[in-house]
Amino acid sequence: MIVSKRHKKTPYKTRVIRRIDRVSRDEWNNLFPPMLEDYSFYRALDESSPEQFSLFYVLVYERRMLVGAAPCFIMGYSLDTGINGPLRRVSNAIKKLKPNVFSLKTLVCGMPMGQGHIGSMRDRADVVKAILRRMDQVAKETNVWFKDFEEYLNTLSPASGYDLRRKFRKVDGHVKFDLDIVDSLDDKTLHEVYRLYLEIVDRHDMGFEMLPMAFFRNVPKNMPGRVKYFLWKIEGRLAAFLFCLVSEDTITDYYAGLDYSIAHKYHLYFVKFRDVLNWCIKNKIKRYEMGITGYEPKRRLGLEFIPLYLYVKLRNRAFRPVFNAVCQFLKFENFDPSLKDAKKMPA
Repeated sequence: MIVSKRHKKTPYKTRVIRRIDRVSRDEWNNLFPPMLEDYSFYRALDESSPEQFSLFYVLVYERRMLVGAAPCFIMGYSLDTGINGPLRRVSNAIKKLKPNVFSLKTLVCGMPMGQGHIGSMRDRADVVKAILRRMDQVAKETNVWFKDFEEYLNTLSPASGYDLRRKFRKVDGHVKFDLDIVDSLDDKTLHEVYRLYLEIVDRHDMGFEMLPMAFFRNVPKNMPGRVKYFLWKIEGRLAAFLFCLVSEDTITDYYAGLDYSIAHKYHLYFVKFRDVLNWCIKNKIKRYEMGITGYEPKRRLGLEFIPLYLYVKLRNRAFRPVFNAVCQFLKFENFDPSLKDAKKMPA
C-alpha cells in the first residue's frame, strides 16, 4: 500500500492498494452501477496473479468515506500492436534482433481485458482529477515492476547490459550460491554477518556510524515481519549478506557485507543485486531503495539518485560566512564523479 496523500485544492485523499480485498465488497460495489465486472471479478483477477500485467486500485476518500475508485494496471505495451501487413513483417524482423525495442512500460486506468470503469459518488470530474494526480505519482515511483530480470536488463544502456550479462556468464554454472532469506539470525550466523559488516565499514571512507553487533540481533525483535536478512553462502561459508527493511511494496537495503577475498572473483555485488531484484519481482515489490555510498556501480545498474541534504548552521556569527564557504567546497559531489553525473539525471 502506498501512503495516503491529500491533494492540493481538493477535499479528497487518495490511496493505492494492490488487492481489492483491502476494501469491503459493499464499499466498492456502491460506487458503480450494476455491472458484471464487479468486486468478485477483480478479486478473481487478484487471486490469479496474472504475469503480463500488474493490477492495482486507486481509491478516493472524502474524510474516511470512500467516494471514488478505479482499477489500474501496468504492462509492457508494444508500439507496433496495431500494425499489419508489410510494416508488421518489418517490425517482427526487428524484434527478433531486439525483442523489446518497441515496448514501453505503460500505466493504464481500466482493465486489460475489457472496458474500464471509474466509480464515483461525488462530482465525477473532481474524482477523476484526483485519480489522475495519483496515477502521475505512481508512474513516477514505479521502479521495480519488471516481468523478469531479463526485462530489467533491457532497460539498461547496451554497454551496461552487456557488462552484466558477461559477469553472470562467468559466475553461473561455475560456482553454486545458496541463498537463505530469514527474519532473524542465530548466534553463529550473527557473528559471521558482523564480521562481513566490519569488513565493509573498514573499506569505506565515508560513513557516519558503526553499529554494535547487538543491533542486528535486536532489530528483528522490535520490528517483527519487517526485517529480512539475505544470506549468500558458498559451500557453507557466508560470502555476502544484506540487511533489509520490507513493507508491502518497498524494500530498503541498509547494510551489506561481502567477503572481499572472493567478492571480485565471483562478482558478489552484482549477484546480490540480481537475486534481490528477482525476489522483488516474485513478491510484487515495486520499489527497491539501495543504501548510500558505492555510487558508481549503482549508476551502472540504472538506478536513480535521490539527493540528500545536510543543513548546518554555525552558532558563531563571525565565522559563519567562512564556514558556509568551506561547506560548499566539502560537498560530497565535489569529490565523487558519479554524484556529479547524478545531478544531471532525473530524481
